[in-house]
Amino acid sequence: MRDEELTPVYSTKAEDPALLEPISDFVIRLAETVDRLQDSQSAGDFDQLRGLCLGLEAAAGDLGYPRASEIAREIAVACALEKQESIELGLLAITNLSHRIRMGHRGAA
Repeated sequence: MRDEELTPVYSTKAEDPALLEPISDFVIRLAETVDRLQDSQSAGDFDQLRGLCLGLEAAAGDLGYPRASEIAREIAVACALEKQESIELGLLAITNLSHRIRMGHRGAA
């Protein structure tokens, strides 16, 4: 892995006291969210995967994770076009990024 792949990712809105709990909740649920994305892809359910990605896009954007929002949007577009290779690459990217986001969480060990 490249060095930047191992660096923690922090919310751009981490200094907003009103968002501390929502950000924490988002990060804690992120692994489960990625699992659901992968399960939908494995089942070939592009509609469900697209819907989950649109939800992730909105939440990640609102909570200060613009790259996660962008990747989720790219996966949603790939789902609409049923581009399997793009979906797989997007899921790999969001899985890696979610690990880095969890590394940057204040509760990370």
